[in-house]
Amino acid sequence: MNKIKILIGLALIISTTGYGQNCNCMEEYRWAKKTFEENDAGYSYYVEKYGKQAIDFNNKKWEKEFTKTKDVFQCQDYLNQWIKFYRKGHIAIAMNDQTALRPSTAKKGNNVLVIPEIPTLKVDIDSFQIAAKLFKEPSFEGIWTNGTYEVGIQKVKDDYVGFVITSKNEQWKAGQIKFSFPAAKNTAKKSTYYMGDHSLAGKEFDPCLLIGKTYLKAFDIYWKRVSPDFGTEPDIENEVSILSATSPFIRKIDSLTAIFRIPSFENNYIPIIDSIVKANHNLLVTTKNLIIDIRGNGGGADRCYDSITPYLYTNPIRSMWVEFLSTPLNNARYDWIIKLDGFSEKERQNLKDMQNKLNANIGKFVNLNESKLTAVIDTLPVIYQNPQQVAILIDAGNGSTAEQFLLMAKQSMKVKLFGQRTTGALDFSNLNNVESPSKNFKLFYTTSRSFRIPKMAIDDYGIQPDYFIDDSVPSYKWIDFVTEIMKAK
Repeated sequence: MNKIKILIGLALIISTTGYGQNCNCMEEYRWAKKTFEENDAGYSYYVEKYGKQAIDFNNKKWEKEFTKTKDVFQCQDYLNQWIKFYRKGHIAIAMNDQTALRPSTAKKGNNVLVIPEIPTLKVDIDSFQIAAKLFKEPSFEGIWTNGTYEVGIQKVKDDYVGFVITSKNEQWKAGQIKFSFPAAKNTAKKSTYYMGDHSLAGKEFDPCLLIGKTYLKAFDIYWKRVSPDFGTEPDIENEVSILSATSPFIRKIDSLTAIFRIPSFENNYIPIIDSIVKANHNLLVTTKNLIIDIRGNGGGADRCYDSITPYLYTNPIRSMWVEFLSTPLNNARYDWIIKLDGFSEKERQNLKDMQNKLNANIGKFVNLNESKLTAVIDTLPVIYQNPQQVAILIDAGNGSTAEQFLLMAKQSMKVKLFGQRTTGALDFSNLNNVESPSKNFKLFYTTSRSFRIPKMAIDDYGIQPDYFIDDSVPSYKWIDFVTEIMKAK
């Protein structure tokens, strides 16, 4: 240990300056509060659920902090803590334009965001590389790569600090701090992550997690250990190759079982998923067991899973409709939606008709379903014999459209959910965003609510698995765990 200390020299000093951008946080709050209360489709529900007294208490508690806060980043953090009182998902206060945070383009002014240059960790990188080879126990400390950045992670006081060693991004130089996260668990301290353009990430991340001896999941990215070398772990290599895949895929894992990995349901995945399903039709209808792994899939567009549904189908599928809160601000979103690429003239006219109907009912919730039904029942013409069993892997990273997919899928007699409960972000949907008068922030809120609530609420509760996989089963063994259960049937 003394040898390591000598090599590093313990000359670990973070060189930085304080944030220089001020804001009127109380004014930002007043704007966000008024906009949210008048336009969010869930607000009236929460007044009834929590009571006006509890809402007023939350407001007054945070107003004390907003009055004292002048820093724009601290203000954003407090605003998000205030608004998360209502729900965890489909609601946020974000920096209006992270590109304005680049030091190379920042200008002084009353309403322009200004941050200092990226902080630097003063460390002898050559000595650190030598010392890292001598670390005996797997920990966060060491040298890691994600393909773009090679970073060293060193514990500095109460934090782990990740500093750049080499980078394919020319904006980054050796020694600059890429991220930091608290060393202690259950701490109120926040993690910090700088994006590729030097802007500060404006979102919360899951705690950093070691996966075996050779992998790290940090800031939604998988990092592979470069040094020290603890050898390879085939099970973990396979797990990480599945979870870190950036594109959907289907492949056989044994003679009875295929796996379908779907990392996201975002719009750009629609043609990819449709193409993969079409290309693997014969495999799907001749394979007894199918595992659909959607861990970490935060949602996107319902259209993404249309091509998957026929392989799960056993009986009519019942889906609840939504109703939209009509306000001038909410209805104005159709002005830009109508102009988006990909719509036919007929579809554009339908959107205009919907907007006109909403504008005729200001202040009301409006069911845009022409039949006025609150539920839709879909019947498909074919029930495939295979797959006979479908296991869907779920976790706390699933929300929104991913949860809608699960509500559809679990109605099938073939399907069981395995894993841990989802995040719960579905009851209120169809996001809108609006810029603050100062142009510092954007408020993200919802414009529709499901007819499921209050009798079947998902928000903040999540969807429970049929088979709970507890933490004694490491994530890289989940697929093996499920495979064994399916083979036993």
